Amino acid sequence: AFARKSPVPVVRLPHCIHMEEPQGLGRADFGLPEGKFLFLVIFDVLSVMERKNPRAALEAFKIAVGRSSACHLVVKVNNLDQQPALAHTLRESCQDYPIAIIDRVISRSAVNGLIKTCDCLVSLHRSEGFGLPIAEAMYLGKPVIVTAYSGNMDFTHPDNSFLVDFEMCRVGKGREPYPEDAWWAAPSISHAALQMQTVLEHPDRRRQVAEAGRAYVRRHLSPAAVGERMRQRLVSLMRRLDGRSS
Repeated sequence: AFARKSPVPVVRLPHCIHMEEPQGLGRADFGLPEGKFLFLVIFDVLSVMERKNPRAALEAFKIAVGRSSACHLVVKVNNLDQQPALAHTLRESCQDYPIAIIDRVISRSAVNGLIKTCDCLVSLHRSEGFGLPIAEAMYLGKPVIVTAYSGNMDFTHPDNSFLVDFEMCRVGKGREPYPEDAWWAAPSISHAALQMQTVLEHPDRRRQVAEAGRAYVRRHLSPAAVGERMRQRLVSLMRRLDGRSS
């Protein structure tokens, strides 16, 4: 986006991903059921709920699973109390379904433990900057179901993620701070539901994709790999400056 407008080169350097493997936390610590397949959605209401688009994940889950108790959806949300109307809508949409809402603030290590104890992360966002929870879930060896659009496409690929089709649409009114005539993605709820069913019903495929994601993030987004890209860029700049001064 910047490169199309910038008069100078734009060089992309990603986040580096490194996490301490969570220890000692299990499902009981989060009030989650044992022996069930757990999908996980993570978002912050203050990051603009319409952009994070958890409703799409809820609708896809309902299509894929229905009210079956064999599978649960976990919704980890911050700052839900800041928007009471949205909180009411979210809770109402979860009633009578195997959906658990965790709306308390927990530590960074506990978030890592929550990702680790769940089975698959789902992010049906409309746009994304980088996608830290996605990359962190991949680092921990979890399969991810994600919108095939925006920042996460730097590291989520068809072989290491379950990508979800989308169409572009206008942002529309009431989604501040984004202008209503801007564009973002509308992920396909039906395709997301299909991807959920694939993850549930094909364990070999699920493990293959998850392992590919784990390997990719640990190789290409490690502190050493990102640091080397930084070093190469600095060396290139220094050589250019040396050439001008000679």
